[in-house]
Amino acid sequence: MRIQDQRKKISIYFNSHDKYEGQPLLRVLLEELLKLHVAGLSVFKTHANAGRRLRLHLNFLYRFLMQRRGILVQIIETEKKAEEILKLCDRIMPNGIVTLEDVTMIRYKKIAVSREDEALAQNYKVDQLGHVETEL
Repeated sequence: MRIQDQRKKISIYFNSHDKYEGQPLLRVLLEELLKLHVAGLSVFKTHANAGRRLRLHLNFLYRFLMQRRGILVQIIETEKKAEEILKLCDRIMPNGIVTLEDVTMIRYKKIAVSREDEALAQNYKVDQLGHVETEL
């Protein structure tokens, strides 16, 4: 079954050494996102990153191997959940960048079709309790 819906893609960029209240920001962010019951997320560790202070160094290889890396967390969610995620970022992000994009999500499911799947396929929403809401 092919299910298509409009969603938001939230991309959160920060450094691996960033902390929130003494804890690694990545750990805190993931724990808080799980509390928000996000549908899913992906975490990427970059090989290199540069911000405003990009400089070319002669000992690039050494610096590349020893540097603290950038982190990218991507989430595809509903607009309502995206707003909750942005509020979370407002609260815990010491530095970094968040981008928000409109995306068309296409999900393929071959087994065990849920009520949510059926509703999405028919252009309806399903709330967190599994109740079908009005048309999108």
